[in-house]
Amino acid sequence: MGKSGCLNYATTAWESIKPDVFERRLSYRFNRNVSIFGGEVACRQRKSPIANGEGWIIDEVMALQGVPFGDRFRVQLRYRIEKSGLAHNACKCIVYVRVTWLKSTMFLERIKHNITEKFAHRMKDIFELGQREILLTPQQDIGLR
Repeated sequence: MGKSGCLNYATTAWESIKPDVFERRLSYRFNRNVSIFGGEVACRQRKSPIANGEGWIIDEVMALQGVPFGDRFRVQLRYRIEKSGLAHNACKCIVYVRVTWLKSTMFLERIKHNITEKFAHRMKDIFELGQREILLTPQQDIGLR
């Protein structure tokens, strides 16, 4: 994750919290290329299978510390990862971004716009990096588990 701008990336193992529902915690710092403020991230991810069993939904709730107004909102991401019909070892991932407000601010629309724009750009960079890493790796069957 260091290549994508996440410093000191740490995660717990996935733990079962209900049948077919798993949870883990993540923490890291943004480098200055990702956020001019830097900032620390603490988040929780929950993973559950898609109804047809052909992929996963990962819901992530992110708290940002050390960024302006970071105590006033949470960033929520939803990743829908499922098998692709293009190849037997391919998948597609759709990412949804949402900002949940804990406290009001007069800069609400501007902050929401900046967050969604930054995260859309960041997700594009992460997926491009992942694609390059996968293409450089010797061919093997990488399946959804």
